[in-house]
Amino acid sequence: MLKICEWCGKDFDANVSYQIYCSAECRTTATKSNSVIRQRQKKAEARKGKDRRCATCRKPLSVYNDETFCSSCIGSTKDYKKFIRGLG
Repeated sequence: MLKICEWCGKDFDANVSYQIYCSAECRTTATKSNSVIRQRQKKAEARKGKDRRCATCRKPLSVYNDETFCSSCIGSTKDYKKFIRGLG
């Protein structure tokens, strides 16, 4: 039975009717990738409803932001280094 791999898109001959990946390598890579996605979603859900603010400028952070800095502050290396020095 000819199928298309869910990960790489190659055509392959399936050994069983429910096979969706062409190889163990594609299956492992897809599983790891999906695990990372689920982990990020779980972290974002845990942050919902919490007041998270940038460590430098105190702007509200998105629930999808894994960092403790907002995008404008993390781009400013000078402010970042200043903040780190202030911790020590």
